[in-house]
Amino acid sequence: MSVLSELMSVSSGRQAGKERDVSRRGAQFNRLFTKLAMGEFLTRHSVPPALAGGQQ
Repeated sequence: MSVLSELMSVSSGRQAGKERDVSRRGAQFNRLFTKLAMGEFLTRHSVPPALAGGQQ
């Protein structure tokens, strides 16, 4: 019985880690997408590239 509960806790921990990894990857993707969208917006509105590159 204790082995089963231990196995369950390990698998649930792994699941939580997987969800954390997915959310972290999603956050990175959102940041990248926002940066790309901002670059697209700035280039479309003819802002100098130095100014567009300088803003983080």
